[in-house]
Amino acid sequence: MPSPVFIAVILESVYSRPLCSSDMGVNKCELLKFEGLGNDFLIAFVDRRDMSVEPSRVRAILDRRRGAGADGLILSALIETATGPGLSMLLYNADGSQAQMSGNGIRCLAHGAVMSGVISTSNFTVETDAGPRSVALGELIAPEVMEIEVSMGKVSYRSAAFAVSQEFSGIDFVGTELDTGNPHLVFVARSQVESDSTLDLEALDLDVDGPLVEASYPDGTNIEWLNLNRDQGTAQLRVWERGVGITQACGTGSTASAFLLLDQGLMKGELEIVNPGGTLRLRQDLANGEMLLIGESRFVAAITPSKELSIASGL
Repeated sequence: MPSPVFIAVILESVYSRPLCSSDMGVNKCELLKFEGLGNDFLIAFVDRRDMSVEPSRVRAILDRRRGAGADGLILSALIETATGPGLSMLLYNADGSQAQMSGNGIRCLAHGAVMSGVISTSNFTVETDAGPRSVALGELIAPEVMEIEVSMGKVSYRSAAFAVSQEFSGIDFVGTELDTGNPHLVFVARSQVESDSTLDLEALDLDVDGPLVEASYPDGTNIEWLNLNRDQGTAQLRVWERGVGITQACGTGSTASAFLLLDQGLMKGELEIVNPGGTLRLRQDLANGEMLLIGESRFVAAITPSKELSIASGL
């Protein structure tokens, strides 16, 4: 595999090297747009780690009709970590709220950092509100597509396994509350917990089911519904993300789901979690119990926003 420095040189010949800095003026803060399995983010590399953006401005920037449009906004700075040079990660949802962590977002951030020349090591730490996360750059599949592995940390239970019971579209599901640094509620059909069976997740109306379930949590929660295929070691996932709604993929949701299936003995080994936007591979590091997530990120565009939408104008 080419070194990250070599990758950065190659990409620099194709893309600009955007940087958001307070001395560059309000119209000079470029945003990088990336997507991981259809879960898309705007990323700005900043020179202030504690930089914040008003929720109303976040909503305007992420608006898909009147703004640049994305599921989330990530601000990042180059920092020194316990393992050497690394990145900070501040993540905003489309509704302007902050999120602790995103498995797809952190891959996009890592890709953007090496693409921009912000960082030049193949293994580094990203400091998130959910704690430090280790990142390992993988294969450069195409000039705009990179495979990245993230150590997602340890997943913990917030409720007993399958303690929540709820019916959706006439199907009896059992749910488990989990913590990946952010909250999740993972539903599996009761019939699939007890024995092999088939299930049609497309029959679920997430536009109705998602808000209904989330409303029962004062601080909200991310919600996943799974369809298991044990013979193939895969699980189909649909997701309602807190602060966003229906999305094409969820890295932390896939992590929570894979942990539950492995910990409860429903599946073994490396799993494929099939999100609507694509597939993530997950396994558990038996040495430390942390979940490892592997997936692609893709560069979409470099955007120079108007003064009204500029991140720098929030300084």
